[in-house]
Amino acid sequence: MQLLQQFSYQLIVVTNQSGIGRGYFSEQQFHHFSELLDAQLALYHIYLTATYFCPHHPVDALPSYRRDCTCRKPAPGMLLQASKEHQIDLSQSWMIGDRLSDVQAGKRAGCRTILLSPDPPSLNEIDQSDWIVDNLLHAAQKIVESENTK
Repeated sequence: MQLLQQFSYQLIVVTNQSGIGRGYFSEQQFHHFSELLDAQLALYHIYLTATYFCPHHPVDALPSYRRDCTCRKPAPGMLLQASKEHQIDLSQSWMIGDRLSDVQAGKRAGCRTILLSPDPPSLNEIDQSDWIVDNLLHAAQKIVESENTK
């Protein structure tokens, strides 16, 4: 994350949090966790631009959170919102995630994508991802390498 910040990338978290919708924890608890994460990252001079979350689930959620929405990945809603609110060109952006739904959301938003997969990827993951690496540092290095070859 430090490496990406050195190259002026905005670091934005987009996360499905159906645990809220299922009643496992509250939105307030999620915000508290996010504040703790921000504080821990700041110790390493890492600063998130924003965090977006989707508490919904189309089937397994409390009634007020049960819906098929445009923010739950693999839908691109959170990425599109981040783009609008932070003037981000998604065609110049990268979506890094550890699930195929992250890659799919990134593709639908027009981003380049990296799947974090310490295990051998499936053919479906290989077909849909621009890159597959085993950790976040390798993802950051791929991004920097790709920028240096332009």
